[in-house]
Amino acid sequence: MAEYRLLPKMVNTGMVIKEPDQRLVFFESKSTGKLYMAVIKTTENGDENYLTSFRQTTDKDMGRKERQGRVIRKWKDLEGVAQAPHAK
Repeated sequence: MAEYRLLPKMVNTGMVIKEPDQRLVFFESKSTGKLYMAVIKTTENGDENYLTSFRQTTDKDMGRKERQGRVIRKWKDLEGVAQAPHAK
């Protein structure tokens, strides 16, 4: 479960998509060369967040999430500059 170490980086610099029903989807791949997706759900009152899914994913799945939701942050490097999609 070493991949869970990616979560802080995903939240800080990964691509973020807002989905219906209080969910944010984060994508990250630069650290490992593999694409990972984390889904965090916020309670209705906004007081708590829950990690509901964390897994390796595909470009196809990421594209589907982009079409279904609203991209609220593109990829960023550590200085906050927008970057191209992940490396293959």
